[in-house]
Amino acid sequence: MAREKPQWKPTELWKPTELWKPTELWKPTGVSFSSGGIHGNAMTGVLANLVDNDMLGAVTDWYGCSCGTIPALAGAVGVDSSAWLRDTALCVNFNSLTMLSDTCITDVTQRWGLIPNQRLLDIFGKMFDTWEAGLSTITFAELAARRPVRLHIIATNITRRCQVVFNVANSPHMRVIDAVVASCAVPLYFTPWTAPSGEIFCDGAMSEYYPWRCVTDKARTLVVAGYDTLISGEGRFDPVTSLNDYMCSLIRMLQKNKSVVRPLNWIALNITAIDGLDFAIPTEDRIALFNQGYRAAEAWTKFTTCSHRKTDEVPQPCVHPRTSPSLAHSRTKTSDIPLPRTPAPCQDSRDPQCTGSGRGRRWSL
Repeated sequence: MAREKPQWKPTELWKPTELWKPTELWKPTGVSFSSGGIHGNAMTGVLANLVDNDMLGAVTDWYGCSCGTIPALAGAVGVDSSAWLRDTALCVNFNSLTMLSDTCITDVTQRWGLIPNQRLLDIFGKMFDTWEAGLSTITFAELAARRPVRLHIIATNITRRCQVVFNVANSPHMRVIDAVVASCAVPLYFTPWTAPSGEIFCDGAMSEYYPWRCVTDKARTLVVAGYDTLISGEGRFDPVTSLNDYMCSLIRMLQKNKSVVRPLNWIALNITAIDGLDFAIPTEDRIALFNQGYRAAEAWTKFTTCSHRKTDEVPQPCVHPRTSPSLAHSRTKTSDIPLPRTPAPCQDSRDPQCTGSGRGRRWSL
């Protein structure tokens, strides 16, 4: 009698391997703002949009360079009103930065700049005191004691010929506003900032376009930059026809030999109509810059939401034509592959005047 062959029985029901799908909307744990002069108004617009879209709840580290120190400080102190941020573009006048100092001109060999950096201190100090009285005197240690976030401001130490990072670990007793002024002191344009120790500091952009080497979690840090070409490494070779072009070209030459790792996530403003050092622009142009930044962040937010939406099926890529779907989803490891430029601004962006927490402040600048 023939033996019956035992029938094969599966030990468990086979299931196909699940395809990748996002578990949650990607949100940054760090935000890094680049240099850019008056384009800082646009970076403030970016911050306002991120506030309105509730994208900043996981941020623990704020990084700023030059004008980017202003939105970085605003984020670190907990500014949660896009209306107040818009008012900074409306009410903060930079005309005093266009008037050369007679004393500095006649004694330029001793002062090393045509405009005293005290004017920067006055403008930024009054601005943040409008949000909260006394904020202009807060130190890094006091800021760290108030909120569970870290603020990092980069500047260039001329005495030691290196980059310096001001934060609670390196300079706990330093006033934050002094670090802002040191990082914004464009060489020859403003007088350098001198520390009590006698060391001399100038614009952070002289050593790095945006804070990156000091960033602790590069995969989850959003970079807000003036130009995507300066991120991608393609470079810009526009004709040098203005003071802004002249200074930017000098700075880029100094940065030329520094390695730049492309971030995974960025918003690029790409403003060409207004020079970064044109501090005399009228109010309507400052508001236009703010709105341009707001729209750029709105487009990035929609791009991110579409790429990471929760679905029962494999998410369809919503990416720039130059980007592959795999790049849109790779948020966990760094890459040197050029990523997409900021999508074109959407036409249905919300009016930043009608958003925010409504926290009001009286402006007297």
